[in-house]
Amino acid sequence: MLRFGGNRWLGRIAVLWGVVSCAYGNEVATTAGATDGTGTGSSTAPTSSSGGGGASAGGSGVGGDGAGLPLTGGAGGCDGASPCVEDACLTSCGSQGLTSCVDPCAPLCVAPVEACNAVDDDCNASCDEGLPGCRVGVHRAYGGGGHLFSTDLAEASSWGTLESQNNFYLYASANPAVAPLYRCSKLGTPNTLLTTNVTCEGVGAQLGIVGYLANTASCGGSPLHRLHFPSQNWHFYTLSEPEVQSAVAAGWVSEGLAGYVWTTP
Repeated sequence: MLRFGGNRWLGRIAVLWGVVSCAYGNEVATTAGATDGTGTGSSTAPTSSSGGGGASAGGSGVGGDGAGLPLTGGAGGCDGASPCVEDACLTSCGSQGLTSCVDPCAPLCVAPVEACNAVDDDCNASCDEGLPGCRVGVHRAYGGGGHLFSTDLAEASSWGTLESQNNFYLYASANPAVAPLYRCSKLGTPNTLLTTNVTCEGVGAQLGIVGYLANTASCGGSPLHRLHFPSQNWHFYTLSEPEVQSAVAAGWVSEGLAGYVWTTP
């Protein structure tokens, strides 16, 4: 009769079974006898390696960034993030953009195209550039009635001396960021008043809207100074600080700012 030598042979068979188990995958937990031939059972924990069949860098497990599932906005390669939705979003410059899901795992807020609204819509640190007719030039002339400021070049030229064509710019139409600048008559003089007050500050009748300016230095606006010459009841407007100082030295009275205007169309 063949004899297997008791526990000594059982131990060797267990060792062989453990080797075969390891050859078919490191993630299989095997229970085998101790290699010292005692037959005492022991457990080997699952392992993973760069060359194994488990999830690993460069492996083929589901969810890996190698041959795994494509990344999506849902519970795929985006670690369970919410799905990307093309919806309204707030851009870095405060305008309303649209979410782009070209890369669902890294959505972008795409800025809109520039519009004539005294806002930097496309986040390029410039407002309303390249929009024909968005702003209108105001011409400055001097004659017997003092200074005239008009968007009509023919009117400015006929007033006397055309001192500056497109002296500054105003918005041609209303938008939420600007206010109307009214041109008003004044009693006893052909000189006119420019004001944002709809009743012309009580000095005369409204002659129409010259354009639209801002009440703050928004969108690159420049301060438009307002001065008054009491003896002749003339008003004068300028962007130049040195010109303000010269006028005050000549008897003009500074009345602060008319608002903020622009030096480019």
